Amino acid sequence: MNAFPLAMLLVVLTLTQGCSTSAIYHKDMAGAANTAFDHADTPEQLIARANATNDRYTKATLYLDAATLYWHNNLFAQTSAALQSVEAEFLTHETLQLYLLLNLRLGLAEENTTRLESTLPLLVSNPLYQARIEDQVKFVELIANAYRMTGRHISTAIILAENTGLFSAERQRDAYEAIWIELQNADINELAQAHYNYSGDNYDAQGWLALALTIRQNQISLEKQYAALKSWNDAWPAHPATSQPPRELEILSRLPTSRPNRITLALPLSGPLSEVGTAIRDGFMASYYNANLDANLTPNATRLKPLPFSEDDLTIHFFNTHENNIERLYDDFQSQNALIIGPLDKQSLKKLATYDELNTQTLALNYLEEPGRQINNLFQFGLAPEAETRQIVKRIVQKKLSKIAVIAPESNWGFRIHDAFYSALSAEQGTLIESAFYSDQASLSNTVAKLLATNDSKKRARKVRSISGLKLEFLPRRRQDVDAIFMIAQAETARQLNPLFAFHYAKNIPVFATSQIHSPRSGVREHDLSLIEFVEMPWMLSLANNIKNKLHELIPESSQKYNRFYALGADAFKLAPRLQLLKEIKGSQMEGQTGVLSINEDGTINRDMQWARFKNGNAIAIQD
Repeated sequence: MNAFPLAMLLVVLTLTQGCSTSAIYHKDMAGAANTAFDHADTPEQLIARANATNDRYTKATLYLDAATLYWHNNLFAQTSAALQSVEAEFLTHETLQLYLLLNLRLGLAEENTTRLESTLPLLVSNPLYQARIEDQVKFVELIANAYRMTGRHISTAIILAENTGLFSAERQRDAYEAIWIELQNADINELAQAHYNYSGDNYDAQGWLALALTIRQNQISLEKQYAALKSWNDAWPAHPATSQPPRELEILSRLPTSRPNRITLALPLSGPLSEVGTAIRDGFMASYYNANLDANLTPNATRLKPLPFSEDDLTIHFFNTHENNIERLYDDFQSQNALIIGPLDKQSLKKLATYDELNTQTLALNYLEEPGRQINNLFQFGLAPEAETRQIVKRIVQKKLSKIAVIAPESNWGFRIHDAFYSALSAEQGTLIESAFYSDQASLSNTVAKLLATNDSKKRARKVRSISGLKLEFLPRRRQDVDAIFMIAQAETARQLNPLFAFHYAKNIPVFATSQIHSPRSGVREHDLSLIEFVEMPWMLSLANNIKNKLHELIPESSQKYNRFYALGADAFKLAPRLQLLKEIKGSQMEGQTGVLSINEDGTINRDMQWARFKNGNAIAIQD
């Protein structure tokens, strides 16, 4: 991409300074006469003169002067009408630039992208070597705004990068942030093409393109982004982003020093939720030990160390929320680099909801009852199946399946997931064709028949027989307006539902489900779940996960039942030093045991899970 040429001094001075009339002296194309337009001329007088002359050049310049006057009086509709009467091919080079720049300014004022897109490619002129710096800056910003409004993120970034040397130190800093935002918003394929095909010789622009591409290519992991940033800094030592990085990259550069030095695990370690709390703690500690070369994690251990300890400047404490009020933690002094992980139970989380701000950064392992509620220093992370429905809907839409039937348990759990799915589907313009709810195992067949309307088919056959008196051969049929089925069920129920779909003539309808249908049983193949697609955390699909295998070895009695909570604890450890970075670095993600993790504006951790399908009785990750 070539460097963008700056406009001529005449153009900039005419349109960036608030003159009341253009007062330009135009020389006709034959050089026979000079025509002056007086300051006292009104736009209407200029238009009248234009209509009275047969000279195409004079007519074009008179309309252009009228448009300029209308513009400076904020009469946008009249400006547009006058410009439409300008025959641009009869303008001189100088007045053509004036015409194009006025079109550009009008397009920005009206937010008319069509006008901008037709004007931008024509703005070609000589470099502005002798213009005042402030005029050059105005022109650069004008073009950048036009590119931005038309969605040309890379062009916006390049013109700013190529001309930041014109800016004051303060405006340079703003320009660096603007360049970075534009490159982050650009399509990554277009960014790669711009990087490899850039034909200009501007060092800054080349460096920005290389930086944005390497960060975007490593977006799956903060660690990979950090390593990519370090490599880029080494390769581009003289680039302004090395000494004055955009805020996101400045935050990223602090990754090694951003971890807390004191962590409190606020979990129910006794009472009815003690097994879940203990599993989360063990997953956290296993992840910690694994990060420290498996220190203290030996096959002879019967349980992971449950006592406070200090190592590598990190102190970990345990707080039993079943026996202690969670508010006690916030009444005590907490250091700036402290982190509380928990609580898990809803009751304790409700107490935190009474705060507008927490004095200590907190990673709650559940969700507030008010979605979108933002409390400063509070992050929310959990395994709620409702969150999985958004990813399921996204896949359904990608497969161009628009008419969906839902089967769910007649319970609060089933209703919650059903409603979350319906909300997500409606947002994507999908249609919920039918919902059917089962109450117990005995009702499954009738519920599937209702869902697929096979009972209606049988009723019609009985009616025909009763009217005709004939013993007609009859093959029941299901409804034909269902593109896919979303099944809400635990594994045991799912094993019965899937064969019933085939029995009711829906064998070829794709079935989608949440991770609840996947409950691995040692040595058992799940043939009854064949072809169902479901979302699942990487932890549950991996056979070579070192942390998972260690835990199963050490604590075999609870490894299956609490498997997902081990993963939650392991991810809590990995998130601990990265919470603020994930929140502040736009588009950043982290590969976790429970999915690819990111944080939205209200501090909720989003999990992008893997897709899997049952094949030959085994859950197999789908590689799209």
